[in-house]
Amino acid sequence: IFPIMLYVFGTISLTFIFSNLLIIPLSTVITIIGLFIMICPLPMFCFVEPLIELTINIVGFFSDIGISKIYCIIPNIKEIIIYYVMSIYLYYMLRRDYIYKIKHFFRKYKKIIVLILLLSIGTAFIYKNIPKDLYINFIDVGQGDSTLITTQFNKKILIDGGGSEFGSTFDVGEKTLLPYLLKKKIDKLDYVIISHFDSDHVGGILTILEELNVKQVLIPKQVEYSENYNKFLDIIKKRNIKVKIVGEGNTINLDKNTYLDILWPEEKQITDNVLNNNSMIVRLCYKNFKMLFTGDIEEIAEQKLLQKYENTEKLTADILKVAHHGSKSSSIAEFLEKVNPKIAVIGVGKNNKFGHPNAGVLDRLSMLRNKNI
Repeated sequence: IFPIMLYVFGTISLTFIFSNLLIIPLSTVITIIGLFIMICPLPMFCFVEPLIELTINIVGFFSDIGISKIYCIIPNIKEIIIYYVMSIYLYYMLRRDYIYKIKHFFRKYKKIIVLILLLSIGTAFIYKNIPKDLYINFIDVGQGDSTLITTQFNKKILIDGGGSEFGSTFDVGEKTLLPYLLKKKIDKLDYVIISHFDSDHVGGILTILEELNVKQVLIPKQVEYSENYNKFLDIIKKRNIKVKIVGEGNTINLDKNTYLDILWPEEKQITDNVLNNNSMIVRLCYKNFKMLFTGDIEEIAEQKLLQKYENTEKLTADILKVAHHGSKSSSIAEFLEKVNPKIAVIGVGKNNKFGHPNAGVLDRLSMLRNKNI
């Protein structure tokens, strides 16, 4: 049942066999006693409660063991079907005592089989290194931002990771972001970029850093320390992940035709609403294509960016990740006109309590669209 467990949960457990040996007999006894209690609720059945507590404690004990939950690449339906067809065929051969036929087949055609394997490995290696298109996936993480970039030479970059709304216990990283990446066969990332340390941008990233192989993390310089930042420091120390602090003027070369321009924050950081206005602003450049990621910057930061890049094309982009989820405090008309995007993307949760995106921001984007038609 491993393939089905992987498909549904994205995890396998190496301890479930041992826990089931204890839990299944207990649960059977509890179920039978429960049926009698429904018919005749006598006080003598009070000892069922300790059995339930014992079952819960056994589950808790095994779930605390490190190898009780291992995240793996999630197979698709076709791969699962192939697995079971091969398993059934092998079982049939064993039952019929035809295993000698398999051995004979491999002995007879071993050179051809080895050649096919080598050709398959070579083809896979060549295919991996053939330039492909640039892919940008905007991940639905509710009220937050998360973007996956796959370059033409298969570099993987994750920008932000969403997070839970205030007061919610839902783990976006574990329940949404991690399964999404595993279903796309991604178990390692070349870069993780954290625009800033608000929960709706970094919450899911913390889970990714704990569970996947991350080569390097890019963050802006921190002026105000937060609980999320302290959690981040603990994880990167434990996992020994490289961290690079970047700001305006830095360039990150991803591969032959793709690089990241870091446009913000500047050395002298804004002191008003520190986390949002000092979000890292990243411009993805691929040949003639540009995309601008703006974190949660507000009007004060947009005005400074307009002054800094007044006589350049550094802010122009084909796609704009709209700042601060379309909040009324961001996306002033002058900034939108300078970026002049063909497409604007807003990361929001349905019916969110903040009223994002703001109607005024949508109007300004509509006016820009009508102007460009």
